[in-house]
Amino acid sequence: TYIPIYNDIGVVYELLGESKAAEQSYLKAISIDPEYANSYSNLALLYEGRGDFVKAAEYWVRRMQFGSKDDYWVKKSRERVYDISQVFPQVKKMYFELESSVLARDVLSLRQRESSDPKAAAWRYITGGNEFYKRKDFTRALRMYIEAKHLDPHNEQIDKLIEETQKRALL
Repeated sequence: TYIPIYNDIGVVYELLGESKAAEQSYLKAISIDPEYANSYSNLALLYEGRGDFVKAAEYWVRRMQFGSKDDYWVKKSRERVYDISQVFPQVKKMYFELESSVLARDVLSLRQRESSDPKAAAWRYITGGNEFYKRKDFTRALRMYIEAKHLDPHNEQIDKLIEETQKRALL
């Protein structure tokens, strides 16, 4: 049940040109521990070597589930899925789903940080709203100010910004 051994045996099989045996070793490692990231990238590379780019993209996506966005293999996985999606339309949907899940995770992380200091988060929304207001994009400015109000409901400055923006939006 020592997962790295199965992965490493897969690498050795690949070096010996035994693609099927390598694939089985990588899959065995994943079956023991579905979170063992190295085997996903090794499988993706193996399938790319075989010319099965759609299957490779599936394993690149799985590899991205493990590690931070600063992780080299997460970045590499995202790049490979993007590249493959440019040639294979069926992978394009997978790529967009992947990007939306990454975005959703980033938004959740941001919201968790904001919840620890709502007044600071409200100030960021006010600042963003001010930028939209300067560009005369009153709808977006209003949305930003309303978000700020949710975070800092007792801030009278936000009330004034909302009122002024509503007036400008109606003119």
